Amino acid sequence: MKTKIVLAAFALSLSIASFAQEKTDLEKRITNYSIKIDSIVSSEKKKMNLELDYVESEFKDGKISETTLKEEKNRISTAFSEVINNKIDAEKDELDAITKASAINTVMGKEDDRLLSIRTKRKEKTPKEKLKSGGLVISTGILSTESDGGSFNFFNGSQDFKGSLSTSITSVRERQIGKYTSPLFINYGYGIRVDTYQLKGNQVLSQANDQLNVSPFANGDLKYSILRESYLEIPVNLSYVLNRKYIYQEGEKVLDADANQWRVGVSLYGGVRIGNRIRYKYSNAESDKNIFIQKVENGVNPFIFGTKLSIGYAGFNLFVKKDFSPIFNSDANIAEKHALQIGIELATFNF
Repeated sequence: MKTKIVLAAFALSLSIASFAQEKTDLEKRITNYSIKIDSIVSSEKKKMNLELDYVESEFKDGKISETTLKEEKNRISTAFSEVINNKIDAEKDELDAITKASAINTVMGKEDDRLLSIRTKRKEKTPKEKLKSGGLVISTGILSTESDGGSFNFFNGSQDFKGSLSTSITSVRERQIGKYTSPLFINYGYGIRVDTYQLKGNQVLSQANDQLNVSPFANGDLKYSILRESYLEIPVNLSYVLNRKYIYQEGEKVLDADANQWRVGVSLYGGVRIGNRIRYKYSNAESDKNIFIQKVENGVNPFIFGTKLSIGYAGFNLFVKKDFSPIFNSDANIAEKHALQIGIELATFNF
């Protein structure tokens, strides 16, 4: 019996060793295949670029017309695409063999990530498709309040608030306007904006007789006092690419979406309030962790409308954002009713 157990264990050890060796061999084959495909593509693209540069120089020297230039570029790109596809097809047997071996290994363990990478490369978007994108825009800004809804006087100094912040996360779609060489883009979407106003000194917001007031706090030692406003916000933005770079797809000139871009932008946005709270924390003789929370019934507007100006590079933007509509209405005894913010945003376009 012991002899059978020893033999079984020995056989299992041989199987594991054999599987490990096969996986190592498979990894080498995947690496070699990937290097070979990359080499084919890189080599043919260099040759294609040389021919494209030559016809460009012929056009600049006045030897060929613009129509001939387009025809030649289309011919060259089509020809090299066929060459690349044919050479990759010639390696098809190797890919099939790797796929079969990987299928066996998938039963025994995890599929190699590099094989998945090879498959993913075949589904890469074209330059034209990359000009249609979507993603998230995350922003944060320093809030200021002012009495004039039409000015941009950020450093006027608020009478009632200090250190106020606004944060937002927005899902957007971006589309190019015009031809594939156009530097003009529009993006639109929807998101959540949260404004947090922090009151100055020993003050809190209070509600009485359908009025919202700023009042001194007299019930202990005030730790902090804030008003938090939340909105569902819908922005529409126009942006203009300043440093345009181009590539060619099938002989047609296309704006390069992969290049890092300087952009300027202007936006209009509207929103509806979805929540608000007065909140402050204080200590007294009974406890040092007293928290007061209350919904605002009067004094704040249910809608916002405004504009935003921005400038940025590679998805990182600086912006100034102005609410034309007042945050507080006539039921609020607050002099500075309009919000203005300056901040930064990060745009990630990935779907």
